[in-house]
Amino acid sequence: GALTGNLVLPDSLTTLGYYAFQDCTKLNGTLKLSESLKSIPLRAFYNTKFTGELVIPDSVTSVGEYAFYYADLSENVTLSNSITTLASSTFYYSGITSIVVPNSVTSIGSNCFTYCRYLQTVTIGTGVTSINASAFRNCTSFETLYYNAPSISHYTSSNSSPFRQLPIQ
Repeated sequence: GALTGNLVLPDSLTTLGYYAFQDCTKLNGTLKLSESLKSIPLRAFYNTKFTGELVIPDSVTSVGEYAFYYADLSENVTLSNSITTLASSTFYYSGITSIVVPNSVTSIGSNCFTYCRYLQTVTIGTGVTSINASAFRNCTSFETLYYNAPSISHYTSSNSSPFRQLPIQ
């Protein structure tokens, strides 16, 4: 049978394989990650239907491309304070509503949050120096950006960027 409901990864778990839970669309409860998990690899939770808040523990130092691509993730995401880069398409087309990018993150990759149509609030930490122009493309519910970084050395505006007419607070 298919995996259904909640998924609790035991704290003894330190690694996940690529594509570990990809297309497990019946996983429609909450996701609790291991407090010992070191990384979330490529497409680990691609196309899953988890609900509730997602907390990525501080033990996680990297999140791979497409890790939560097309994952419903219906609420807030709390990222690890150990992550330095948000990879390309990490949360592409996911259902998150808000995210705090911690001070440890220095760059946000292409399409990282593209088509996150319920994303309303983003807080960008002090370490961010590079945001790809397509990072927040087509986030149609975007309302508030809290921007704490002193300066961004790389950001190219685009017509589909939510930053175009957004008051920065």
